[in-house]
Amino acid sequence: MYEMRERIRFSETDGNLKLTCTGLIDLLQDCATFHSEDVGFTCQMLGEQDLGWFVTDWQVHLKALPSIGDWIVVRTYPYHFRGMMASRYFVIEGEDGTLYATANSIWVLMNRKTNKPQRAPKEMIEAYAPDEDPTEEFESRKIPVEDGLVEAGRVVVDTSFLDTNGHVNNGRYVQLASHVLLQDISYRAFFVEYKQQARLGDEITILKRESEDHIQVVLADQEGNPYVVTNWKK
Repeated sequence: MYEMRERIRFSETDGNLKLTCTGLIDLLQDCATFHSEDVGFTCQMLGEQDLGWFVTDWQVHLKALPSIGDWIVVRTYPYHFRGMMASRYFVIEGEDGTLYATANSIWVLMNRKTNKPQRAPKEMIEAYAPDEDPTEEFESRKIPVEDGLVEAGRVVVDTSFLDTNGHVNNGRYVQLASHVLLQDISYRAFFVEYKQQARLGDEITILKRESEDHIQVVLADQEGNPYVVTNWKK
């Protein structure tokens, strides 16, 4: 299992000085990226081959959120490689062993020139050292879009939203969704399914529906087709 040690920064916290869900997603993505870097499949190397790993979904279980200044350890390992896809499990703990969060996700190796999936070579799979499937159970990665969604805002994608692929960064979608959540609730879990990619100049409509046990936030294009579907479990 790969791990990285981090300290929660002020810029990663909310008004209560707790790590934001956007900050949490950034930590998970950074840990996966550093794992790839440290086993020899660097961002530069993959870029030169027009390859990149794209995450398709997140299922995040929250036990608590660390506070500013807390030292944490983020751990990850991939499992269940199949062709161009792999699952990846994450754990975030305090240095004293406090469990903050666990997460599951699916990643797809994409050829950025053809915009099509590409099978992971044997040497790449061996370098990542896949492990056994986690014993923890996670919800389905597919999130049905609910009826009764109400518009909660709109935003136009500018350059600050973009990643190295020219698309909106995965964490920024979570940030946009979290802006319309009820702020006085501690969420027990959240789930993200990426449907399509938003690019520079695209207008994103933020849609919201509150239920008794969760809030759904959908980020959609102007035809109502989702870029991202999220559920936030109370």
